[in-house]
Amino acid sequence: MPPRTSYTKDMLRVAVHGVLAQEHTIASAFRAHDIPLRTLREHVTNARNGNSQPVWMGPPTVLPRPFELDLVAWILAMELDGHPVGCREITDKATEMVAVVQDMQSPKLTTGWYTRFLKRHPQIKIAKAQVLSKTRNGVDKDTVVEFFLELVHSISMVDMNPSRIFNMDETSFSPLKTAMVHRTTKAVYAEESSAASHVTIVACVAADGAKIPPLFVLPGDRVSTESSTTVGEFILGSLYM
Repeated sequence: MPPRTSYTKDMLRVAVHGVLAQEHTIASAFRAHDIPLRTLREHVTNARNGNSQPVWMGPPTVLPRPFELDLVAWILAMELDGHPVGCREITDKATEMVAVVQDMQSPKLTTGWYTRFLKRHPQIKIAKAQVLSKTRNGVDKDTVVEFFLELVHSISMVDMNPSRIFNMDETSFSPLKTAMVHRTTKAVYAEESSAASHVTIVACVAADGAKIPPLFVLPGDRVSTESSTTVGEFILGSLYM
């Protein structure tokens, strides 16, 4: 007689949610998680019929399962919209839902609830989101291609050599934002509602390779207005403001 397969409650929960989210069939979930087909089929059927007790172990949650699934859908929708949400936003939204669903006055959800919420929904994960301005977040591939086509056309209309063509850009150091996204997401970007005050570097390079010393903008700090000559050859002559 073959030995019984060993699986945990978390593995069973992940397998069932994978089938419900159509990321797996029952057969592929069986192969991926090594859970008996009969057991997996029974739990999937119970979950589809609204009988969540075999899948959600432990005491009832303060926010009933259907509403937690709505919360997960909201989290993923915010990610797709370019506004991923983090712990504070999720907890605030869940608190509003609990107040309505449970008819409670000023309910308070703790970080413990947030941690358990993540364990109950393995299809989402915590990730670091790179903060982008609204303008940059709206740029797509077609816009970039169109820009370079117009640039090439403009250059061809005048007698311009590479030493007269400059590319200038600024890079700000924005703090990373912790956000909740789908488990399959790799790169996360969060749109910044307004331009915040950050340390900024302005660089300018000519098409022939010539470099202009960079400009460092340090808001709120007192620095010397003299050019820097001690940091290194690459930033020799850098200016600080």
